Amino acid sequence: MLDDLNELRTFQRILACGSLSAAARDLGVGLAVVSKRLASLERRAGQRLVNRTTRKLSPTNEGLALLPHVDRMLEELEAAEARMASGWEEPHGLLRVSAPVSFGRIHLIPLAAQLIERYARLDIELATSTIIIVCGTTIRQQHGGSKDRTPNWWTSCRVAVSGPIAATQCATGRWQGRESC
Repeated sequence: MLDDLNELRTFQRILACGSLSAAARDLGVGLAVVSKRLASLERRAGQRLVNRTTRKLSPTNEGLALLPHVDRMLEELEAAEARMASGWEEPHGLLRVSAPVSFGRIHLIPLAAQLIERYARLDIELATSTIIIVCGTTIRQQHGGSKDRTPNWWTSCRVAVSGPIAATQCATGRWQGRESC
C-alpha cells in the first residue's frame, strides 16, 4: 500500500528536481534518506518508478502514471493543513436566526447582508417576531398572532416587551428592588 507520505513526497520532489541529491537538498534530508525512501516506495509498489543511471534520472511509465495522483493527493493534504492552521473553515450552509422585529431590522439585516456578501456559501434565514417575556415565561406574538399562553399572575410581575413597540418595564410593589425575574 502506498501510504507513506514521506515516500510519496520524496518521489514527487525527485522527479521535480531531476536528481536524488537535488531532492535531498530541497527536502532538507541526506541523500541516503532520499535513496532509502525511493527504494521503499518502489518495493511496496512492486515495480520500479524511477530509472537511475550515473548520469541521468527519468521516470518509468509506471512512475509517470503515479505522479499526477501523488501531486493531487499532496495538494489536498497541503490545503487541509492550511485550513487547520488558520483555525477555521469558511462558514457555509444555513444559519437560522430568530429575533425581535426591531432588533432584527436595526442590527441583524445589515449584518446578514455583510455576511452573505463575504461568505458566498452561507444562507441566512431571519425570523422576526414580537416577543413578550414575563418572569421567564415567554409569550410569543408571531406577526400579530395570538398569545401562546397567558399566566394568571401576569399583572403581578415585571414585564419586558420588545418588538416594534418601545420596551416597557412595569412592576407591582412586591417586585420593586428585585434584580430580575
